[in-house]
Amino acid sequence: MDDASDTLTLRGQGNAAGDLGVLLAEFGSRDVCPRLAVDGMAVALEEIGPRDDWELAIGKNALALALGFEPIRNETVVVFLSADALRRWALRQLELSDAFRWADKLTILVDGLGSSVFGPQLRCFGLGDPAPSFDHSRANSDPSAGGTVQIAPEALNRKVGQSLLTGGDLDSAQTSCLRLWAERDAALLLCDEVSYRAGEFQVTLRSGRRVNMQLDGVYTGPTRKQLELVQTAVAWCLAEHRDARHALLVDRLALEAVEGERFISFLRSHLAAAVQDARDRYRVFVIDKKDAAAKETRDILKDVRVQADAYATKVRDLTSTFLRDLLAALLLIGLGLLGRMNSDGLAKLLEAAPVDTFFKVLAGYFLLSAAFQIATHWRDLYLTTEELTRWWSLTRTSLPGSEVKRVLSEVIKPRRKTFIVAVAVIALCNLAIAGALWNWKTVLESVLASGVK
Repeated sequence: MDDASDTLTLRGQGNAAGDLGVLLAEFGSRDVCPRLAVDGMAVALEEIGPRDDWELAIGKNALALALGFEPIRNETVVVFLSADALRRWALRQLELSDAFRWADKLTILVDGLGSSVFGPQLRCFGLGDPAPSFDHSRANSDPSAGGTVQIAPEALNRKVGQSLLTGGDLDSAQTSCLRLWAERDAALLLCDEVSYRAGEFQVTLRSGRRVNMQLDGVYTGPTRKQLELVQTAVAWCLAEHRDARHALLVDRLALEAVEGERFISFLRSHLAAAVQDARDRYRVFVIDKKDAAAKETRDILKDVRVQADAYATKVRDLTSTFLRDLLAALLLIGLGLLGRMNSDGLAKLLEAAPVDTFFKVLAGYFLLSAAFQIATHWRDLYLTTEELTRWWSLTRTSLPGSEVKRVLSEVIKPRRKTFIVAVAVIALCNLAIAGALWNWKTVLESVLASGVK
């Protein structure tokens, strides 16, 4: 029996024990340790009676090593002694909810196979033939539904895309079962839902109409053209704007689908026209998307311009308020000192406690005024900018988030820098004036001293 995944089983009767001994010796010389059993119990060669039916089970990984094949890292190897055994094994995997799976790469060795096929994670060739390389150019092209398709856990007996075939003799009848694997793998991504009901896999197309179809039931492998078409369709759907492309293609397929029909057979006859129609409609979608993006860009530029003007308005407000306070202080001090513009009058001011209190209160006013204005203006601009960013992040339909942030940054950044510089200059000026007013005696003594000289 040669259609199991991990073992090769040979069966015979006791009268063939002589040949069996030669076979065991040959395996031993190649460091292969098969399991010999009678009625399911492990036995030695000498324990087999003339009428006993025996089984010899050989691990396929060990057999591959014995035949001289060295697997690479994370590579699973399966060996078959005939193409018919490969076909029976491969078709059986399609019917199982817990089918054969592999972690990374799979190599299938088939004795007498006259052709080879390969993909990013699967290759199949004849024993003793040169091994084709895995298709590293497509190594990172493992198609992921990305939430577009709901796939039942029972249908994910292996990662979607592992059976992808991209090269080799894709017309060979001997490997048609592997082409069917690849076609079924791709078909999982050309519907809206894959479910497991009543012991069979079903696919659902949701569009203007809802259609349920059978996933399996086809055991004839696709032609090279059919396989390339279905894999190209999946690659096109997942290239960009996945939701839109997938919806366009499924919408077109649903128009022609028949309830209960076999999905794979349906794809072979209708997919080409559906893909062409989806491509044509996608061009219209792209044009509409570009128009919508251009309109959104104009709208966001208008809002950003308003926000940039708000920064400029705050700078003007800070400057005008500072100049107004400075002018008011100068007038107040000038008018108060107008009648004392002599050395004796100014000297008497140094001893006046109310005057000292007045100057210190005025110094505190400049500090409080600067702190209050800077805090309120800064907080107001921060909140309006955050609201603008959050608003566009939530309401955008065509522009990516990175583009919204770029527009906001490029337009507002120069105005923000100007505002920060203005805040720093006005804060320093207010601090200097407050310091001079607080130490007004020292300043006035310096003025009087310079006047005496």
